Amino acid sequence: MKLLKDYDVFIVTTDTVLGIGGKVNDKVKNKIYKLKKRDLSKKLIIVVSSIEQLKKIENINKIHLEYINKYWPGNVTLIINDNAYRMPNNKELLKFIENEGPFYLSSANISNESIIKDINEAKKIFPNLKYFDFGKGSGTPSIIIDTKTGMRLR
Repeated sequence: MKLLKDYDVFIVTTDTVLGIGGKVNDKVKNKIYKLKKRDLSKKLIIVVSSIEQLKKIENINKIHLEYINKYWPGNVTLIINDNAYRMPNNKELLKFIENEGPFYLSSANISNESIIKDINEAKKIFPNLKYFDFGKGSGTPSIIIDTKTGMRLR
């Protein structure tokens, strides 16, 4: 059973930091940017539950697969064909993504402000959103690697 509607934006715990996310569509994307006061030039990460799910939305080649097999699931976001993707290392969250489909995810904070440490803090900043708790993360944002250049961007 699907828990999310196409326009829902929510807060979720991950293996790294709390995330704010929603289904991959323009309405949700715009809402996330507005809530976070995020610069439109900064991309949102799309989280996936499996390579098969990723292949439904992105063209994957041999080099991409080498990075995927080396770093996923885990705390590494990969830039593939100018889009950012991650497969979290949290079994419950992966089941959620499998059920709900890939979704946008960004750190659950106002842009350029401190990372939010827990759900209670997030509820003060984003009181009207849905919340999903899949356990405590590391508190450290994901590493970002560009698969075209091999460069670590963060």
